Amino acid sequence: MAGVGIAAILTSPKGPKLCYVARLEFFMTNNIAKYEAMLLGLRKLKALGVRRCIVRSDSQVVVGHVKNEFTTKEPELTKYLAAVRRMEKHFAGFTFRHIPRSENAEADELAKAAAQRVPLPVDVFYQELSVKAIREEEEQPCSVHTIASKDWRSPIFAYLYGTYEPQSKHGIDRLNSRTKQYSITTGELYKSEIITLMLKCISREQGIHLLSEMHAKMCGAHRGLHKIIHRAMRQGFYWPTTAEDVKELVCSYEGCQMFAKKQKAPANPTQSIFPTWPLQRWGST
Repeated sequence: MAGVGIAAILTSPKGPKLCYVARLEFFMTNNIAKYEAMLLGLRKLKALGVRRCIVRSDSQVVVGHVKNEFTTKEPELTKYLAAVRRMEKHFAGFTFRHIPRSENAEADELAKAAAQRVPLPVDVFYQELSVKAIREEEEQPCSVHTIASKDWRSPIFAYLYGTYEPQSKHGIDRLNSRTKQYSITTGELYKSEIITLMLKCISREQGIHLLSEMHAKMCGAHRGLHKIIHRAMRQGFYWPTTAEDVKELVCSYEGCQMFAKKQKAPANPTQSIFPTWPLQRWGST
């Protein structure tokens, strides 16, 4: 059947919700329509930058597939399940729950309205899809798992942009935990801290140049280890090897390792004072 409507309702913990509706212009089964609705909601959550979510669906088959309670026998459903697995890496927390159809009445009404081309409320986002979600996933260029750049930011950039995917689950979990505090703004990588503001991530070469300026050049005052580290962070910059680079800079800077010779001679020339009476000091007359 074609011309089926699907709907995804995103509800935040504070109450506001966003409604997304789509009309599918290709032939599908009921389970495929449920998968399309799930992937529609996941794509919108990813675009909004959501890291933790609870997905509720009234399809027991789809939820059972994702939770590994049921096995998929149809090849096409296997591809849809793989597409959902690929979406999991974009979230720190990902939970699926099956709900009765009565609790999903609002989404059903929106889906029926999209299928019948009934005018929708003004706060509902509508689109028509003529290509399956699994085809979109398959047409993406293959990820290159080797990153040759020495810049420590390269793996994080590639993972956040979706152009790099580790081959093992351990690698995915490791990058998920590592990239929680990072975000990309106007093409620059930033790290969020609990106390301080967003820190701009720079390469190690840029960091070493910054440290040399703070330590001994135009802005330098030959400060110690901890003061230079704190000053670099107060300026709003971050790179993971800051402490090691500062220690190496301070310990290897020539001006901090050399000492002037100890001055023993008086500052001014001395002049001998001869006594008036040579033997007067012994009380002789």
